[in-house]
Amino acid sequence: MKEEAKEEEEEEKTVVEDIKIDTKEDKLTEINNLITKLNNYLDEDNKKEAIQIYNKITLLYREIPKEHKKEIFNKCQDILKRLR
Repeated sequence: MKEEAKEEEEEEKTVVEDIKIDTKEDKLTEINNLITKLNNYLDEDNKKEAIQIYNKITLLYREIPKEHKKEIFNKCQDILKRLR
């Protein structure tokens, strides 16, 4: 169990490091790129990788301007349907 907790902690650190992007526009672009990547993983039936990408998307989502959230939110809802 300690190893699993350590691995999860390391993954979280990686996620935090990966989302350090300077501008909000860059974050929106990054989210869209991640959505494309996530959909490719789902097409390949690789849910584990898709879920990790989804977690990155949700972290970035918090930091984008409100006017872009609706577009991303709708895309995320579609992704959630595919993940289930």
